[in-house]
Amino acid sequence: MYIEKRVIEIAQRIFNYFIPAIGSYLPWLIVISVGSLLFVEGWEQTKWSIWFLGSIALLYVFIGSVLWEILCRFVYLKVSVKSVVIFLFIGSVYGLVTVAIVSSTIGEITPIAGISVVALMAVSGNIFHSLRNTMVERAPKNK
Repeated sequence: MYIEKRVIEIAQRIFNYFIPAIGSYLPWLIVISVGSLLFVEGWEQTKWSIWFLGSIALLYVFIGSVLWEILCRFVYLKVSVKSVVIFLFIGSVYGLVTVAIVSSTIGEITPIAGISVVALMAVSGNIFHSLRNTMVERAPKNK
């Protein structure tokens, strides 16, 4: 009985992490897909750019979601204006770090791409925080 409860509890914790992580990646996937469809010529280049940029974004959003999860574990903030501002700031700082890392390893990034990365990372942080707190608040309490 104890093992079954423990397995269910671990599954709930994993589920409570992955749903917000996937939700914070969706804006990236949408922007990358629409941008590739609009600005890249040819189907092969479009497919390659979506996979390449999507995998880079997935890596950095995954790292960011781990950091946001750690922050959510140590500091409980209800979804409010204060928490939105805090996660916007943290997401923006992490977005600036991401731009710095990508521009130093891959090469030059245009200013609009840098601003987009910072804004999307800030939005992703807020989406992660909102979904995470909503799922934790709705989770059944163990007795």
